[in-house]
Amino acid sequence: MMRLDSGSSFEIVGWKRVPKPKSSEAIESDIAPKAGSAQQGNSRGNKENQEQNEPEETNEVWYKVRLSSLISPAPAGWIYGKQVELTVPSDIIFYRTGREFVAWQRIDSESVESDGSKTKDAAKEVKPGSWVILEKSSSNQPHNIGEPDFDRIYVLGYDKRDQEHYTAYRSPDLKGFLPCRVAGRPDNKTFTIRVQDESGQISDVQYGIYKDARGYLKVSAPNGGGKDRKKK
Repeated sequence: MMRLDSGSSFEIVGWKRVPKPKSSEAIESDIAPKAGSAQQGNSRGNKENQEQNEPEETNEVWYKVRLSSLISPAPAGWIYGKQVELTVPSDIIFYRTGREFVAWQRIDSESVESDGSKTKDAAKEVKPGSWVILEKSSSNQPHNIGEPDFDRIYVLGYDKRDQEHYTAYRSPDLKGFLPCRVAGRPDNKTFTIRVQDESGQISDVQYGIYKDARGYLKVSAPNGGGKDRKKK
């Protein structure tokens, strides 16, 4: 066990939703304020009033995170979800429209390393590139254990000649579960997710990623859809 400083960055490798203990005051009172979030006045009272207006959650999320070996010798550890703020890379943050980004992974040659020594803001600054993004519709309803992690796949390509992003693929609504595994060569990759079908069966589904003759990113989906390229 160890305590991380507020604003520490790390890689999330998994998460789990578990039943909320009958008394979670000890956990919630240990939440460290996020960097730059300190407010003057009756901030706790405002927070309590806001929470009273929200549906009561019957369970809570814990994140499995990987830290730099310079910080911890443990390969991974668990952090209470309310202590974590997801930091969407600056390259893609403006493409959130109506749905939250649950997870994202770079699919071109550039990569984002999270060694624990970078600040939260430094980790967001990356060169423009192509991404596979997993989205989930916003809802004010309490979360359930076993509910899907995301409900849409969004693949964002980057045109180096025009220096702008474009939509390479946007899936229809689905019931998807993490993890998302990306594999293959730079010019011919795949990503695999878990999808629940109408009968409730969850199985692995693989999507192909390739470039056409003009160099534009394409996605080979199991249903054969999502081939239209739209500029952003």
